[in-house]
Amino acid sequence: KIVYQPRYCVKTQSIQGYEALMRWQHPELGVISPVDFIPLAEETGLIIELSRWVVTRVGIQTTHWAKEGFDFGKIAINISAVELININLAQNIIKQIDATKAQREWFEIEISESALMKTPDVAIKVMQELVDAGILIAIDNFGTGYSSFSYLKTFPVSYIKIDQSFIRNILNNPEDQTVVHAVIAMSHALGKQVIAEGVETLEQSQFLSENGCDIMQGYWFSMPKSAEEITNHTSQPINKHNLN
Repeated sequence: KIVYQPRYCVKTQSIQGYEALMRWQHPELGVISPVDFIPLAEETGLIIELSRWVVTRVGIQTTHWAKEGFDFGKIAINISAVELININLAQNIIKQIDATKAQREWFEIEISESALMKTPDVAIKVMQELVDAGILIAIDNFGTGYSSFSYLKTFPVSYIKIDQSFIRNILNNPEDQTVVHAVIAMSHALGKQVIAEGVETLEQSQFLSENGCDIMQGYWFSMPKSAEEITNHTSQPINKHNLN
């Protein structure tokens, strides 16, 4: 199934959008973590079908929300490194979105930094086609893929998403603090916004807010929720006041 985790804008203190996440409820084994089944799906090639399923389901859901007058902002969808080698990836995504009657500008595509660096030339072409269609791009897991400044200038991205490994110990690890400071400063200098994922405590959210982070998501604000839960509870964002 698909669940949605809210992302909160520090400046407006409101929900900026949601990230669509896959969850597998096995009839015998219970909930299986994406950490376990996504790598297997990539190895077998099933990740391509899974991603198509996600784009279609999110397209149908956003169309439904729009008809109900529910403001969901933008929905972020993750793309695997396996898919990024496909030169037709952008057109395939666009066709899927159009087929559900959803608007392209409702979507944001997240691509991991390591995936981008494996095939940068193809990645640039794919990203530019998506951007030209009105779909924004985010670099996910930033800080783990060793991308150079020259590529960052070239990639047509709107968001830099700091990997949660840097957020986890940010309060007592000077090296993590230095990385976060540098990413925020560099991203803003390049005209890009910064998203921090994996924010789990008040202290982490305050540190990030004080240091210029634009958007946050994590258990401190909200667990991932079903579409029904999102619709019913969005009027009361969890810990929204703690963005101050």
